[in-house]
Amino acid sequence: MSKEIEIESPFGFDDLRENYPELVTLDKEKDEVKTMISTVKKGLQEIYDKVKGTESDGWKETYNKKGLIKKVKDIDNIHYVRGEGTIHASPEEIIRLIGDIRLRSKWDKTGDFNTGTVLGEVTEWATLSRVLFNGQFMVQQRDFVLAGGYTKIEKDYMMVARSVEYSGYGEQKKTTRAKLHSSDWYLTPNEEGTECHAIYIAAFDLCGRIPQKITNRVCNSQPELVTMVDNYFKKIKK
Repeated sequence: MSKEIEIESPFGFDDLRENYPELVTLDKEKDEVKTMISTVKKGLQEIYDKVKGTESDGWKETYNKKGLIKKVKDIDNIHYVRGEGTIHASPEEIIRLIGDIRLRSKWDKTGDFNTGTVLGEVTEWATLSRVLFNGQFMVQQRDFVLAGGYTKIEKDYMMVARSVEYSGYGEQKKTTRAKLHSSDWYLTPNEEGTECHAIYIAAFDLCGRIPQKITNRVCNSQPELVTMVDNYFKKIKK
């Protein structure tokens, strides 16, 4: 039986409020906001289970080169991809970078990311965002509305994002609404807190009509985000 996760907020996203004064605080009494919070809590439990708990076994290694390990596993008919490696930054630095979707273009070099907007703050540990990814080869752009959050368990940190429905943020024109099952990070810092062993697990449904080769390319590129985040920190810390 897996350990039950309790939400702990070791640091808030105060800089979001400072840098983006237009950021709204969502009403936690609304049913759809309650659903968002429960979705994030469930996601945090799921990433723990995949790394430390009931779903930690059975991952098939597909790649191991240049400090990056790729693995795959099917869980409940969903195909998950996983990347593992070292990121030369503290957990707080990593979470602050990845947690603000507007900064993604600074480190994501897949060529898929277009724009991201933080729509609102749910709690000090969770936000609502909208993300647009580029279309390729006559394929429409994909958009997502995501609830994301993070917590700490013992010395490790977890951060997750999941698709949610939220009124007023339906599918945009000339896009296809896609579904994100998992975009999750599990960070274990070294003793000094200067670098982390990072695990990234992703699964999604791009929805609509799309060539399988594009789905495969996008899927296979996800574990490489570990290396991309590390490259970003190596560059700015030179």
